[in-house]
Amino acid sequence: PYDLKRQHEYALPAVYTEPRWYAAYTCANHEKRVAQQLGRRCVEFFLPLHEALRPWKDRRVRLQLPLFPG
Repeated sequence: PYDLKRQHEYALPAVYTEPRWYAAYTCANHEKRVAQQLGRRCVEFFLPLHEALRPWKDRRVRLQLPLFPG
């Protein structure tokens, strides 16, 4: 028979299995670069972006900028 008590003895505590949140403080204008590095390491990240029109030489360019710049 399957022993439920024995299975429970080897289970990890909830503190190790529940996801945790961390905030990363970045240098100014490096938010996207840090997000790329986290993505390469398979770390889930949240970087909200907004679209902005900025003048660039003789035209206007649409940029994806961080909602909360570092």
